[in-house]
Amino acid sequence: MKGPGISPVKIPILDKLARKYVAHRDERLEALRHEVETKEKLVQAMHLHTAQIKTPSGTLVYHYDEMVITLFPGKEKLKVEAEPITKEKKDA
Repeated sequence: MKGPGISPVKIPILDKLARKYVAHRDERLEALRHEVETKEKLVQAMHLHTAQIKTPSGTLVYHYDEMVITLFPGKEKLKVEAEPITKEKKDA
C-alpha cells in the first residue's frame, strides 16, 4: 500500500542534515568519553603526588606551563585554567 499518510515522507535535505547531526553528535560523545577517562587519570596522578602539591587547605594545586590545575577536596572538583597574569609577568 502506498499513498499519503501510509508510507513515510522522504525529504532529502532532512535526511542529509540528520545524518550530519548524528555524525557530529557521535564524535562529540566519543571525545567526551576520552575527556572523562583522561580527567580520571589526572585526578589519580595528582593524588599520587599529594605530598608535593597539597596546600594547607587540603587543595591540590599544580602549575603546568601557563596553566594551574586545582583539585578541590570533599566532593572532588578538578579545575584547569590559564594561570592569571601577574604584574611581574606583564613586566617581564
